[in-house]
Amino acid sequence: MSMRIFIKTLTAALLLISAGLLWAGEPEGSGSGAPVEIDKMPAMVTSSDGQGALPEYPATALEDSLEGTVFVSLTVRADGTPYDVKIAKGVREDLDKSALKFIRQAKFIAGESKGKPVDVTVMVPVKFKLEKK
Repeated sequence: MSMRIFIKTLTAALLLISAGLLWAGEPEGSGSGAPVEIDKMPAMVTSSDGQGALPEYPATALEDSLEGTVFVSLTVRADGTPYDVKIAKGVREDLDKSALKFIRQAKFIAGESKGKPVDVTVMVPVKFKLEKK
């Protein structure tokens, strides 16, 4: 029986770490360092390696028919670059490494507070799903 592999795309909206207020860097010039309310959440644009919105499915995970969702925590900086990328909840080392690589290579549109770009800490689910045909 042959398996066709499909990876569900990343959730369009980034998961919030907490309801309402998120930890965010200070808007330029504020100097407070305190959490700020986010008016616009960061959004993933694409993977910088040109692969679009799909992480690489590791061969070992394919052989084992392994599926799961890796939750990746990161800070999207005011310039849209990912920073402090780490596994919040993993599945297995091979899927975790693939998810980290995918997020580290991604490009983001920065979050905003009061119309100014700010650093925002978010959690992104990276889903690995096999579809049997």
